[in-house]
Amino acid sequence: MAPPSQSHTQSADPACAKEEDHKSKESNSICNINSKDGSAVYSTPLHCYLNGSRPSPPPMAIQPSLLKERLNSAGDNQVFIIGIAGGSASGKTSVSEAIIRDINDVSNVVLISMDSFYKCLSPEASKKAYANEYNFDHPDAFEFPLLYDTLLKLKNLEPVDIPVYDFKIHSRTSESVHIHKAKVVIFEGILALYDREILDLMDMKIFVDTDSDVRLARRLKRDINERRRDFNGVLDQYNRFVKPSFDDFIQPSVRNADIIIPRGKDNLVAIDLITKHILTKIK
Repeated sequence: MAPPSQSHTQSADPACAKEEDHKSKESNSICNINSKDGSAVYSTPLHCYLNGSRPSPPPMAIQPSLLKERLNSAGDNQVFIIGIAGGSASGKTSVSEAIIRDINDVSNVVLISMDSFYKCLSPEASKKAYANEYNFDHPDAFEFPLLYDTLLKLKNLEPVDIPVYDFKIHSRTSESVHIHKAKVVIFEGILALYDREILDLMDMKIFVDTDSDVRLARRLKRDINERRRDFNGVLDQYNRFVKPSFDDFIQPSVRNADIIIPRGKDNLVAIDLITKHILTKIK
C-alpha cells in the first residue's frame, strides 16, 4: 500500500456547513484486562481497565484477544480507525503520539485532531470567543457532518483535506492538510466517542482517564503559553464551560470505550498492549 501523503494546500473557501444534533447512545464495552500481565479475559461487566492499581476480577479462562480479533477483522483493503477521547488536556495527543512512536511505521499512520473540525464562527460567535464567552467544549461547537464525511472517506481509502484551525484567532485558516490514504487512522478529541455515526466507523475506541486537577493545571499552562490567554480568563472558561461540558458530554462517553487508559502516556503497559495488537494488523 502506498504511504499516506500529507501536504498543506490553500483552500479557497473552508466549508462551514450547519451540523445536526447528535446524541450519544450507550454501547457495550469489550473486555477486561488482567492488571498483572495485561492479558485479555472475559468477565462481567465487560470493560477494559488498563490500570495496575485497580482491582481486577478473578481471571477466567483466557480466550484469543478480542482486541486482536478486532484488528484482524479489517481486511487488507480496509482502514483501521482508532478513536481516542478524554477531557481537555487529559493527554489524548500524547497517547496518540506514543502509539505512533511505538508502531514505528508512520508511513501507515495518520493522526487527526477533532480540533480541526470546530465550526466556522459567525461574527457574533467570534466576539463571544474573544471574550471567553463561547463554549468550545459543547457538541454544538463541532461540525460533525464534515467530520463523519472525512473519516468515512478515509475508511474507504479516499483522499481528504483536513481543515486547519487556529486557536489564536478562533477560526480556520485558509490552509488544509491533504491526506492521500493510510492503513491506520488515529482520531483524537474531547468528543471523539460522542457521535453514534462516527462511533460506527471506529475499530477501536479508547478513553484517556486523567485526574481533573492535573487536566486543569495542564490547560492553564497550555492556554497561557501557547494560545495567548490570561490566567483569569482560562480559569473562568474552565468553570463556566469546560467542566460542565465534561460532566454532561465527555465523561458519559466513557461508556462507549473499549479501553480506558488511566495516567495517559505514562501507562506504558496500556500503550504497549495496544501497539502490539496494532502491529499485527499493519505488518
